[in-house]
This record gives sequence, C-alpha cells and structure tokens, in this order.
Amino acid sequence: LPLLLWLAAATLSATITEVFPSQTTAGTGPLALRVIGNYLGSGAVLAFNGTRLNTTLVTSGTMYSYNTELRATVPAELLRMPGSAIVSLVG
Repeated sequence: LPLLLWLAAATLSATITEVFPSQTTAGTGPLALRVIGNYLGSGAVLAFNGTRLNTTLVTSGTMYSYNTELRATVPAELLRMPGSAIVSLVG
C-alpha cells in the first residue's frame, strides 16, 4: 500500500518547494528524504508527522538562498502504516 508524503511549512520566510521521494511503500526500511526549498537556514529541522528528524543542510551557495537542500532519514518505525504523512519545517 502506498504512503503519500505531504508538505507544510511552519516558518513564514522559509518554504518547501519539493520533496523527494513524494511517496514510498508502507512497512519498508528507513527512507532517505530530500527536501528542496527557499531560504532554509542552518537551524532548519524537518519533521515527519510532527516527529523531528536529524536534518543536514546541503547548499552550494549561501545558507539563505533559493533552492537550498535539506536531507534527513525517516526511521522505519514511522513508515509502518499506509496513509498520508506531513513533511514540515520546524525551527
């Protein structure tokens, strides 16, 4: 069964524009998550259904620029059930 990933931004100046992958199979192992956005700073943290994830900032320019990339791993225990999930920015 598919597990669809939805996105939401809690910070007004930072925005998420893309999430990769946009879906996965429920019950699978950990998921490597890539998030592209605008004005994501070094303090940005990704959350998966409200659970904070260890997040790494990946950027080729300044820390506050367009097309900044964040990466995080979603643990397998958060991927057990089919349905929808929200990927959001916190902090």
